[in-house]
Amino acid sequence: MPSTLQTALQFAATEIAKSLVLAQSPTPSPTLEGKLITFNQRTLDFKTHSLIRRPQCPTCGDPEILQRRGFEPVVLESREKHFTRDGGHRALTPAQTVQQHEHLISPITGVVTELVRVTDPANPLVHTYRAGHAFGGATSLRGLRSTLKHKSSGKGKTDSQSRASGFCEAVERYSGIYQGDEPRKQATFAELGELAINPEDCLCISDSQFARREEINQNRQAAHDWIPQRFDPNQSIDWTPVWSLTEQCHKYLPTAFCYYNYPMPKGQRFCRADSNGNAAGNTLEEAILQGFFGVGGTGQCGAVVV
Repeated sequence: MPSTLQTALQFAATEIAKSLVLAQSPTPSPTLEGKLITFNQRTLDFKTHSLIRRPQCPTCGDPEILQRRGFEPVVLESREKHFTRDGGHRALTPAQTVQQHEHLISPITGVVTELVRVTDPANPLVHTYRAGHAFGGATSLRGLRSTLKHKSSGKGKTDSQSRASGFCEAVERYSGIYQGDEPRKQATFAELGELAINPEDCLCISDSQFARREEINQNRQAAHDWIPQRFDPNQSIDWTPVWSLTEQCHKYLPTAFCYYNYPMPKGQRFCRADSNGNAAGNTLEEAILQGFFGVGGTGQCGAVVV
């Protein structure tokens, strides 16, 4: 309606004028910088959405920063623990974790599109949250439908712990999406020598499963039952540097193994990324610990199929 357009234009003009005046103020004042403001005509609500600059942005950041960081050694530090009652050791409490990063929650500009409780708030025993995260990169209607269904879940002994769990899982999943600016190098398995890690050593797929690949894939009931093609060590592919905590040096894993939605030619679909072992944390050390616990827990519950 014309009236809503005029409302938006008048509001924008007012906010721009306020921003110009506040920018000249000798004391720090909130401005429009780094923000997007929306007005809901139905509920008459204003909301502010944070615009976060990506450090590797070629326009406003450093496009080489990820390349440099990817080949730097990982140096662990001792961190003070502030939450150890359940679910591992954390640098911050669950409530502090969400509060510090809640600017990442927005249906428009956020890494996390929503964070809502799905269990009865009156139930003191069950606390579950749902968090949305956009994978993007869909090239078909089927892919778009699948992308829109992506949700993360959080659980915990308390409401705040469940909320932090759902939020961090959504951030973790979004952080694993292939963007195209990740540190990597192209080579064959043989060219990298002992620095290369064969993806088949990480897939936990038996020779029998590989031999029955077509049969298994045709009859599979879930996406995670998919059996990839055999890895060709003579094929030149993208490799991502990873840091070995045991050998204290960089190794290389196929980029397709490390990131979701990595574009792979049909003849090279020898693996794909999986969220098992991934974790988000308030510090690097916290994320490593939680990722290790995740792998250990999954391994203890796994079944071997031959």
